[in-house]
Amino acid sequence: MRTFRSQRLEKLLGTQITAESLAWKHLVGLKDAKVREAADLDYKLQYGTQPSDRHKPGGDVAAMANTQGGLVIIGAKEDADAQLIDLPGDMVVNWDTFSDFKNTFGSKDPMLLSDAWNPWERIAPGPRRLILDTGIRFGSIEQVEVRTAQLHADGAGAFAMHQDDANMRPRLDGRGDDLPCCLGEQALILAVLSGIRFLARYARDYAYAGGDALIR
Repeated sequence: MRTFRSQRLEKLLGTQITAESLAWKHLVGLKDAKVREAADLDYKLQYGTQPSDRHKPGGDVAAMANTQGGLVIIGAKEDADAQLIDLPGDMVVNWDTFSDFKNTFGSKDPMLLSDAWNPWERIAPGPRRLILDTGIRFGSIEQVEVRTAQLHADGAGAFAMHQDDANMRPRLDGRGDDLPCCLGEQALILAVLSGIRFLARYARDYAYAGGDALIR
């Protein structure tokens, strides 16, 4: 059985998240630093005493253990002025991490409102990065389907995809050589939001980066 440990939290704690290495001082330091809750950190002041509450601790632990690992700290609550610490990621690109990425995250369509077509044709390792693309697919003469992404080991990344020009057909038919490029608003919004979500999930779940994101 594979054991997940949050690399982000281990950087903050300065030690591995194991029963042998983790001590009370590490948890106190986490609270003193006012680290905000995240996918790998959950504060629980207390659990209820009703019969329906008895399975909640196990459910919280299992949910975290089955994703990226982390800590559930019982007996403490998140500070009102807690902050999300900025940490660059550090994904190790080896055969194990590459295979896991390709078979899970890389097999899912990153697009919102997906039409469920095969998300990536090629996923390849590069120098401290992963490179993904769909190749070029021609739906018709004015419809080209292509996406590409580069995901860096520190959590940074780039996502790009082709957008159809609504005036392409009139220009090809000779009905408007001077027509400007026209992109559909809904398609453009979906592309931008999908790219942001895709890059954020990679940075959080695979590079284990933490903090605010700069989007350009």
